[in-house]
Amino acid sequence: MLFGRDVSGTFTERMRMTNAGNVGIGITSPSQKLHISDGGIRVEKYGTGLGGFVSVGNATEAAGNYSAYFFGNTASDTNYFKGGIAYETLASTYGRGDMHFLQNSTASNGIASISDSVMTILNSGNVGIGTTSPTFKLDVSGTVRASTYLVTPLIYSGGGNVVFGNVAQF
Repeated sequence: MLFGRDVSGTFTERMRMTNAGNVGIGITSPSQKLHISDGGIRVEKYGTGLGGFVSVGNATEAAGNYSAYFFGNTASDTNYFKGGIAYETLASTYGRGDMHFLQNSTASNGIASISDSVMTILNSGNVGIGTTSPTFKLDVSGTVRASTYLVTPLIYSGGGNVVFGNVAQF
């Protein structure tokens, strides 16, 4: 099914729905349920509170299932989604889960997955860089570099710890 307009006696296609149910806007052979080429998407709602939104989800609430926004920069993006933001279900927990920032750096086919997580924000609020199971508010697996750091009694309010390893190893 084609949608378009007649301009001076010439039909110009603007949108197409294939036999498989895929809808393409600006493209004649859509490869996904909605495939938009040469354009953007704007979702907007007037009023107060939550405005327009885009939602992705997995209809099966089970541990390990996840939904994601993927990013790619090739004509075959569905084979080369190398980055993404994923929300992983914990279990049957009323939609609660952990957020993962994904980066797949392989120079081959394949899309980013949870195993490619470079940063994780747990449902508890703990943030992990280089670890998917942070046990502290900020948990970094690897070396951290700071151009400036300050630890003094003037800014320390108690209730937490700042732990430094063996300074001689650096």
